[in-house]
Amino acid sequence: MPTPFSVQIADAVVAELRTGQFTPAFAPVRRLLPVRELAELDELRVTVIPRAMESVPLARTSERRTYTIDIGVQQRVKQDVEVDAAVVMAVAEEIAGFLFNRTLSEKKEASYVGHGIDPIYSPEHLEELRVATSVVTVRYTL
Repeated sequence: MPTPFSVQIADAVVAELRTGQFTPAFAPVRRLLPVRELAELDELRVTVIPRAMESVPLARTSERRTYTIDIGVQQRVKQDVEVDAAVVMAVAEEIAGFLFNRTLSEKKEASYVGHGIDPIYSPEHLEELRVATSVVTVRYTL
């Protein structure tokens, strides 16, 4: 069975992120089920998830598909919530800037459409789990 385009694009985003130089460094992974144990979040984790596909007709027999990919950035906060959460937020902004208008080396036919960060941080995760979470959303068309 062929790999779905959404997964191919998510894999290409992972490959692209691996070429970047981020501070702090991280090893991005693609997952369809982005669930982690709290102990795993002692280190910065970046998880790439294919989220959605939207089709818009261009003509009677053609369409433009837009694929939405979420990139979760998470780390358990230690002593200083303000400092630790700010690190996660900064990495999310760094990822968004890195992917801005970038051609994916492993999926050159995918065109960058735009990105957003929502949430920039999750108050619920901070309060309930002491985990700083940001989600970068990028969109590509084929």
